Amino acid sequence: MKSICGFCNNQSGGTLIVGLNDKAKPTRYTVEADGFTNEDQLLQWLAEQLVQWIGPAAASLVKLNFESVGESRVLVLRCRKERTPTYVKSPKQHQASEFFIRVGTTTRQVYGTDQLDYIRQWFPEV
Repeated sequence: MKSICGFCNNQSGGTLIVGLNDKAKPTRYTVEADGFTNEDQLLQWLAEQLVQWIGPAAASLVKLNFESVGESRVLVLRCRKERTPTYVKSPKQHQASEFFIRVGTTTRQVYGTDQLDYIRQWFPEV
């Protein structure tokens, strides 16, 4: 969820692909390995997790689908930039929301004045 939140807070959104290694080679990921019976079941579960962890508005900006890469299937999550900041909050705990951004190929949590500065720069309508 942290990476998805980071992509939603990124200036241009971003894409997360599950099932490819760092060299863009398929890892032979299967939904069955995660305990799901088919791709649709996994997509429905993931959509529900997004709503719980980042909220329905931000979750609606994440498009989920499976695509073929050679003979393998990969899970693709395309995140559009939200007009307002996206936060991660555990649905089962009453903890403060956490703010993440993408820095290069990493996802970083941002705190305090750095968070305020980032929001002012990339979300001027807030």
